[in-house]
Amino acid sequence: MRKFGILIGIALLVNGIVITSGEAAISKPGTPCIKLNQKLTQSGYTYTCIKSGKKLLWSKGVKVVAHSPSVPSNAPTPAPTPAPTPAPTPAPAPTPAPTPDPTLPPIPAENYSTVATLARNSILSTEPAGDTPIQINYQFDSGVPVINQNLIKEGANNFLSHFSHIMNYNPKPFGIIAWSAISQGEPLVKAFDSASKAFQDDMSTTFARQSDLNVKTCAGMGGFSVGYERLIVIQAPCSQIDDAAADVTTHELTHEVQASLNKGVNPRDVVPVWMVEGQAQVVGVALAVQNGADHWLPGRASWVLRIPRNFTLADITSMEGETSDNSDPTVHYAEYTAGGALEEYLIAKFGFQKSLDIYQAALKVVPPHTAEGPALVSYFKTAFQQVFGQSLDSFYEEALPYINYLTTVSPTASTNYSGTDPIIVLNESCHSPGASATLQEQNGGQWVDVADKMGWDIPPASAGCADGTYRPWTAAQIAKGTVLRWHVYSVGNWDWYSTPYVY
Repeated sequence: MRKFGILIGIALLVNGIVITSGEAAISKPGTPCIKLNQKLTQSGYTYTCIKSGKKLLWSKGVKVVAHSPSVPSNAPTPAPTPAPTPAPTPAPAPTPAPTPDPTLPPIPAENYSTVATLARNSILSTEPAGDTPIQINYQFDSGVPVINQNLIKEGANNFLSHFSHIMNYNPKPFGIIAWSAISQGEPLVKAFDSASKAFQDDMSTTFARQSDLNVKTCAGMGGFSVGYERLIVIQAPCSQIDDAAADVTTHELTHEVQASLNKGVNPRDVVPVWMVEGQAQVVGVALAVQNGADHWLPGRASWVLRIPRNFTLADITSMEGETSDNSDPTVHYAEYTAGGALEEYLIAKFGFQKSLDIYQAALKVVPPHTAEGPALVSYFKTAFQQVFGQSLDSFYEEALPYINYLTTVSPTASTNYSGTDPIIVLNESCHSPGASATLQEQNGGQWVDVADKMGWDIPPASAGCADGTYRPWTAAQIAKGTVLRWHVYSVGNWDWYSTPYVY
């Protein structure tokens, strides 16, 4: 929702090809490519897209040798050419507008399984770690658990090591404020800029839409970004951390990158809402860390598993504006889920740099104060064509099958597991992926936790489950004859136990 320039980034509990000037830039031979027999000359070498097994990969480069025309040894020595009389220097010609890239071919459906990895690697290769951190002022009220304070700082530090060169356009330090209850959070946030009436009114409106979380039942975080103040605000009262919590800080900081590209302009003022929130979802999980560990797989699963089924082109256009007030459950907040899928496909096809360039291009064509939704998009289409060399409408048609493809696969399904421990799947009942789950073994009359769930399986493992419900799985070394059961639960709210069985 937009109010006085606020960027709302609601945290729903819910190796890459960089394209430049119409060609795919590669990081090294053996990385994935898209079109068979495509050739690319880069840094003095020519690479070819070849088929290796079922994958398309870039070949080893062949060095390009420059050739000059040969001169016979018995050829007469040419007479010296007299120096020409210099002509008057003409006035410099105007620089022509850059030519848009030719339309790139769609990513083949058989390569959809590589899109997420291509997008993630494009982000990390375009914005590698190494930036000098910029100053952040942290404020936490007394009710924010230390585990959340550490999680917020860890995510912010990792994010800034990649993006601070974009965010340092203004010497004003960033603020990150985390709160546990409205009674403490609202005055703490308002004190960030007590002299600005617009900010005070903005925060009064924003906090009127917030609600306190029950610390006995909650497990995550929520947040919003205030780009014009270089501030993000996070609600973090929960001592239990779920799969989406690690991504909240990096999601909101992505909004600050979007705003920084145009020196503080709200990104929702220049591009569709699905692009603002979808990019924050994709970049947020790509940069999320928890206790020093990469958090991409579980973080990505938190939004992929909530993409509505049977998405349509009409549903995509609904995401061009805010959907929080939309009564249709198919598109309600879909900009955070299906929007993430759209952005993931966009980055995989065109490269992450262009997904940043679009903000500055759109600022030049979208008139100030244009209402988000159809009015804004009517201008935005021009910028999209300029940057990507493809019409927005044709992009929607091309990417729609990818959105629906993601509803048929699980990003954390056991089929993606590459370890050596045996896989164990719950053999009865189905549950929402928002629940927690633990495998337990019977030991001396007591039930002891063996391993937390590693993901949620889709059919056939979850055959017969209702839409949006799955069976948890994990991988662990279990002795034959051990009595096992699954404990599925929501902290402080409910507990469910499977029927014990002998492994």
